[in-house]
Amino acid sequence: MNKAHYIISNFTGSISSWLANPAKLTRLTVGSLLFLIMFFLLWKGGKGLEATWLLTALAWLCSYQYWKSKPKRAVTVPFWLWVALVTLIGLAIASFLQSTISNYGLDEVLRTGSYVFLFLWIARTIHEESGKGIIDKIFRFIAYGTLIACGIGFAVYILQPVSRFVGTFFDMRFHTDYFPNAWAEYLLLSWPVVLWWAQSWCIKTKQISLPIMRTVFFIAIMTLVVGSLFLSYSRGSIIAFTGQVALWSWFLYRKGARKDIFIRLIKRGAVIFIAAILFFYAANILRSGVYEVESIGEKVTFTAAEGTSSVSERTQFWVQAAKLSYQKPLLGWGPYSFRFIQPRMQKNVLATSDHAHNMFLKTAMEQGIPAGVLLAFIIFSILIISYIKWERGTAKTVQNLDVIPILLIAVIGVIAHNLIDYNLQFVGIALPMWLMLGMLGSLLFKKKGFKITKKMTLGLEIILISILMIVAIIEAPFMVISSLGRHAEAQGNSEEALVWYNRSSYQIFSRDLHLSRAVLLLSLERYDEADRALDDYMDDNIEDARAWKLRGDVCRAKMDWLCALKNYELAYDLNRYNDLSITRANVETLRSAGKKREIDERKGEFDSLMNAYGDAIQRNSHFIALSPNVNELVEMANFFARLYPKEEPNYVKIGGNADNKARYEQERLNARPSGYLW
Repeated sequence: MNKAHYIISNFTGSISSWLANPAKLTRLTVGSLLFLIMFFLLWKGGKGLEATWLLTALAWLCSYQYWKSKPKRAVTVPFWLWVALVTLIGLAIASFLQSTISNYGLDEVLRTGSYVFLFLWIARTIHEESGKGIIDKIFRFIAYGTLIACGIGFAVYILQPVSRFVGTFFDMRFHTDYFPNAWAEYLLLSWPVVLWWAQSWCIKTKQISLPIMRTVFFIAIMTLVVGSLFLSYSRGSIIAFTGQVALWSWFLYRKGARKDIFIRLIKRGAVIFIAAILFFYAANILRSGVYEVESIGEKVTFTAAEGTSSVSERTQFWVQAAKLSYQKPLLGWGPYSFRFIQPRMQKNVLATSDHAHNMFLKTAMEQGIPAGVLLAFIIFSILIISYIKWERGTAKTVQNLDVIPILLIAVIGVIAHNLIDYNLQFVGIALPMWLMLGMLGSLLFKKKGFKITKKMTLGLEIILISILMIVAIIEAPFMVISSLGRHAEAQGNSEEALVWYNRSSYQIFSRDLHLSRAVLLLSLERYDEADRALDDYMDDNIEDARAWKLRGDVCRAKMDWLCALKNYELAYDLNRYNDLSITRANVETLRSAGKKREIDERKGEFDSLMNAYGDAIQRNSHFIALSPNVNELVEMANFFARLYPKEEPNYVKIGGNADNKARYEQERLNARPSGYLW
């Protein structure tokens, strides 16, 4: 006990010493930032919840470090920009507090607040003596991390059955959790930084290395990065990359680059492009010996596995997000609500998503039109003003002005890609993007004393970041406890899982906790308790069709047909195009309740839905042929075949075709060689 007390005392004493000493605190802050930039990139791209909680701690540490350092002349943030940033946090918090799905979205609030405070920290720090060289350090770590991620991604692409290059944006626990589009978006952000770092290295080693060695090094580095982008097969990213190259050419032109410099750069760019194509084909040759290789022609002509859906569905998401944002224009439906609200507007099987595939429409729909407009205003104001200052040569900063085009190209590339997709839930992308935006924003900051805004900015910022940090600290233990419940549930230990779930039932960020409780209680035939668990869930989220379906299952188990039908109908209205089990349960309950006439009246509706699922399974849209919907369609077709004997051949055909397609896809999956890494 004494030894443990001694260790704890020493540890807390060391932490206190570091937090109290400005020099040590600065080293701790910068070191933590650089480490987490690398960690978020290499650990699943920073998609896990642990990344959000670490990000919040980092934002608090950076804010504490800046104000603890007591700068003699604090940097004055432009009042309009400071108000816009703080208002963005306020709108995110307000949207969450009135959210229709408050069991989700807390992580997005924490990330929004953290990014704003990290933006302010980097922009202010650049002007401080302790901030000299901070951009160089961040760029160097981004470059190192990118090259390491490319190397890991190459091994995964060659030795694992994932058809597109994903870098480190994957979760090895699940064969479906690979994110090639997110990886490609990260490269849009990082390739200008890697180019800048490689060029800087060549300049630094000019006296100790041969020109040919520097050239080969530069071309090899850029070939690896550009080739990794090509192997992602991301059409949107390649278009954005082309735009970035054009933008870079424009910057060189505006800088007054000589004709011979342009020619030299074009030659070097052509060599890198050809080398990247060769890298692309070489990687696919290595892969083809073990796994199937994506067809370039099918990707270009939109005849690949996702077909034209990747285009048509995006258009639907944009229109749906716009319509939904006008239904709740002030504060939106709540952070992360698109996943639950959009299905009611769905017209095609599995044409749904967690987000609107556009960062500004997503924000407008979920957090309100003012938040969406404000986010666009902040980003584009900084980009435009920093570009004007760079072009006019009026940018005042301690950093090298040559880095400004690199920052503009990187940020604009990510923003462009987020106009047709959304991958900023990956902290590994969003953190460096907001840091780069803060570097550009620093051009707008001034050193003009404290003025009237000192107490206001200091006090309000500390209050806001402290609230976010306190919430994160309170929620962290509950997240650990609930994860223990999920592990127990996965192992089939229902009673133990319920114990852990009950202990964490008061958490704010509960997600599917109460839904899991209800499922377990239903399986144990504890119907009243299952109802209470569903009440707990619906107190936070009445837009989730799964809850209505589960309540219908509870009522059906109690043979309360009217209650079951009422809940199944609500679930059907919300989610019939994603979960066929809802429709099957509905029609079977109608039959059990003696309401065949209602089935007769809606037979055309049910037939149409079954045919839509059947067509989707034949196309294997979104890999539906490997989902439980196949079995649901087979069972539903058999049910209708018994109910309408004259049409039995048609229903048998629907079920048989779906079953055959599922068997074929499953056999293909089983025949595929397993991974060599895990």
